[in-house]
Amino acid sequence: MFSLPGCKGECRYVIPATLGEVSRATEAVRTVIAPRLTPEECYAIEIGISEVLTNIVKHGYSDREGCSITMCLCTNERELLVEVQDTGKSIPPAILARSVDEVLNFDLQNLTTLPESGLGLALARLAFDELTYQSNNGVNSLRLQKRLRAP
Repeated sequence: MFSLPGCKGECRYVIPATLGEVSRATEAVRTVIAPRLTPEECYAIEIGISEVLTNIVKHGYSDREGCSITMCLCTNERELLVEVQDTGKSIPPAILARSVDEVLNFDLQNLTTLPESGLGLALARLAFDELTYQSNNGVNSLRLQKRLRAP
């Protein structure tokens, strides 16, 4: 999936595409990232990854049974990389094109103004420094990168 120079223990998970497994996968991510990030950064990354995985289950696979998600995590001295792959429906270009500011521009006092789509991706963008997405030959790949503070 990817290679990171100086990678310290790449972790690869194949996750059944169910909401219950999303929670377990997020817990696994926490064990990898907790030693290197502040509690606030860990929480943001957990939310971002949970949203990404939930969106794959709900929108990419439409809750179809028997599907899976592959997730790889790798860290070195300077960064955390997470790559998520699935074979579900790809993210629509219009959702990818929306900025975080555009998605999060709603009235907290009026829940009817909450965006109907793109919120999970916006949360992932807020948690990570870089987010790239591609879909080729039926495989969707979302790559998330977070710069780490010096140990």
